[in-house]
Amino acid sequence: MSLMGMLMALFPAVALAGVATTVVVFVVSPAWWSALLLVFGVYGFPLTCFHIHQLIWPIKEGWFDLAEKRYLPWWGGYHMQLLYHALPWLEGVLIVIPGAYSFWLRLWGSEVGSGVYWPPRVVIGDRHLMQIGDNVIVGSGCELYCHVIQPHEGKLQLYVKPLVIGNDCVLSVHSGMTPGSSLADGTFLKVESRVYPDQHIDSENPAKRVKHVSPQ
Repeated sequence: MSLMGMLMALFPAVALAGVATTVVVFVVSPAWWSALLLVFGVYGFPLTCFHIHQLIWPIKEGWFDLAEKRYLPWWGGYHMQLLYHALPWLEGVLIVIPGAYSFWLRLWGSEVGSGVYWPPRVVIGDRHLMQIGDNVIVGSGCELYCHVIQPHEGKLQLYVKPLVIGNDCVLSVHSGMTPGSSLADGTFLKVESRVYPDQHIDSENPAKRVKHVSPQ
């Protein structure tokens, strides 16, 4: 791992320390400015850092060798979101506010249509790489990942690619999608369904599958 990669691994701890600091400031000096500082510490700081990171080290699609010593931008972007994986209730607050969570994902860079329903317990691995249409229902416990790590010829390879969900789709409870996977308009995923990397599910032909491309 590169030096930059090791430094980025510290980001969640730094973000958590920042949140703790803003909480203390608000408790000691409750006011509108300290409340805004608290909101920025929880939501604004990681988001701002992510967009600055994107300007310098944009996250790219494709296959990447995790054994290489060069810095991997996806690694940094992932750790900037890690606080919300460790403390999912932070995003749970946004989910109970109509439209707030979809707006939050758009701020990260995802394309999210109107009328999308988000449950309190949803796992999103990459907030910046999703393309979601209108009137989509996401079931409780769904997992949406735009990256996967797998061994290839004795090395660990990272695959990064957006996932696509068409209009009027339903993802039932505990279903999941992976990088490069896509759902045609009107698709209904059954309970605990899995859509594998580069697999396309057509509402008229659920068995249709695009061959997954392995790293070279």
